Amino acid sequence: MVSITDSPDKAARWKAQYSIADRNVYTYDTMERMADNPDIDVVYIVTPNALHLQHTLAAAKAGKHVYCEKPMEISLERREQMMARVQGGGSHAGRRIPAAVQSPTTSECVRLAREKVLGTVNIVEAVSAISVGDPSQWRLKRALAGGGALMDVGVYACRPCAT
Repeated sequence: MVSITDSPDKAARWKAQYSIADRNVYTYDTMERMADNPDIDVVYIVTPNALHLQHTLAAAKAGKHVYCEKPMEISLERREQMMARVQGGGSHAGRRIPAAVQSPTTSECVRLAREKVLGTVNIVEAVSAISVGDPSQWRLKRALAGGGALMDVGVYACRPCAT
């Protein structure tokens, strides 16, 4: 297990909770050191949307595959730049970069619908919300979040569930 955070409090809490070794704790400015750590194969990017490109490229440059939270970036252009650099040539090349789109709960719901365990599914209603009263909420800051209500919050309720 690895911790990447700029919060010393989070790093200490995660180290204790998940038994993370000191050598597996990084900041966003030291992510490139992951290249020297053979224990790391994949980096899961869960930072604010506008930081996904920067952090994905740092992880890929370190030779790691990337699992990127959705939305992958704040614009189609930035997402295409990310994909081209990671899947294309140069020091970032040859890494895989799927978007995180289904939780185990969502996968189980899809299975139940496909197998008609509860009968035929006619409609799916999903809700997702954030606390707008929290001033530290990055999703309320356009420079970090990017796309507005649908892109920054709605994607969490709108998961693919093709049957």
